Amino acid sequence: MEPGHPGRDTGPAAPAKGYSGDLKITFKGVPVTITSKLFLSNEGGGSVNAMTMYFESSIPLIGKKLAEFVGKVAEGEMKREYEYIRDALNAANK
Repeated sequence: MEPGHPGRDTGPAAPAKGYSGDLKITFKGVPVTITSKLFLSNEGGGSVNAMTMYFESSIPLIGKKLAEFVGKVAEGEMKREYEYIRDALNAANK
C-alpha cells in the first residue's frame, strides 16, 4: 500500500518493465471510490497482469468498514474472473 494511503491494498508490487495505467471507479449513489494501478509485463514465456486496488469511502465512522466490505467482494470477483480466463486459455491451448 502506498504510504499514507487509507485504502485497502489488494495487489502485488509493480513489475520492473512493461506497461502501466491508472483506473478510478466511482458509483452513482454509492459513497465508495476505487482507484487502481495496473501493470502488464512479459515474464518467461507468458505475461504478468498485476493490479493494486484501493477502496475508500467518504462516510465518517462506518466508511472504513464499507470500503473493506466492497474490497473483499471485489477480491472474490477478481479471483473468479482470473480462474475463468485461466481455464478458458488452458482449454483453447489443448
